Amino acid sequence: MREPRGRALGTKGVAGWCWGAFLIVGLSSAACWLVLHHDYYLRPLAAQALHPLHDELRSSGRIGLAFGVIGTLLFLVNLSYLLRRRSVRQGRYGSLRSWMHMHVASGLLGGACILLHSVLSIRSASGLAASAALGIVLITGTLGRYLYAFVPRSIEGRELELEEVRSRYERQLSELGRRGISLEQAAPPARPRESGRLLPLLTLFLGEWEIRRTLRAVQARLDGLGLAAHEQAHLRPLVKKLARQHQSLARYHELRHLMSSWRFLHRWLALAMLATAAGHVLNAVRFADLALPGTGP
Repeated sequence: MREPRGRALGTKGVAGWCWGAFLIVGLSSAACWLVLHHDYYLRPLAAQALHPLHDELRSSGRIGLAFGVIGTLLFLVNLSYLLRRRSVRQGRYGSLRSWMHMHVASGLLGGACILLHSVLSIRSASGLAASAALGIVLITGTLGRYLYAFVPRSIEGRELELEEVRSRYERQLSELGRRGISLEQAAPPARPRESGRLLPLLTLFLGEWEIRRTLRAVQARLDGLGLAAHEQAHLRPLVKKLARQHQSLARYHELRHLMSSWRFLHRWLALAMLATAAGHVLNAVRFADLALPGTGP
């Protein structure tokens, strides 16, 4: 399936910048709020009740509760990425890459809001369970974003099939061959290996090591060709990109298996987080003295 190249290229950078700016502004605002009120958040739990802003900043207070509501809404928005993945072939819902930017930004900002909602302390078993689940999901999500960068994708963000990866690699290999650069002389032929079941994360580090080794070998070949500095500077990014695609093709099955396993684990962890968060909310509504609109002076 061919992607609408012009539209994808036009939205890829804009969406990334917008969500990146949203994340930076949001995290900076949360950090400034924490610094501004550090005398409350960093107090021992018993001493927080004596702070003049305790009724506002506590978890059930007007401001603390607002942080909890905002964080919950951000996580609900965050989970809409799963719905978008189910319609990956339908481009009318926007680029999958843009949705990934939203997924990362809303997850991190939601975590920051929940942290402020908790006032850096845990007061109940349901809150402890929800916080632990949230922390695990954020950690695994960060790992997943790292893995995401290794899986070969289209401009729109769709994972490429094996034949698409092979075609892209051979096309760029031929282009460099016309310039007198042969990657095959510096690295083994790129053939997909069988999926590794033991320590699959090790394949990523081995791949990065092989990329660096390939780049050193190709750089030596560039030096041997006697090319000018500006010609080498022009070719070096192309060689680096091709070396990475070499590893993507050679480790295609391993990467897809690793990503699939991580996605399964992360999805169920996210559902567990939602269940514990729902339990925490129900307990809070039932037993806590919440500063809900219309319930107090």
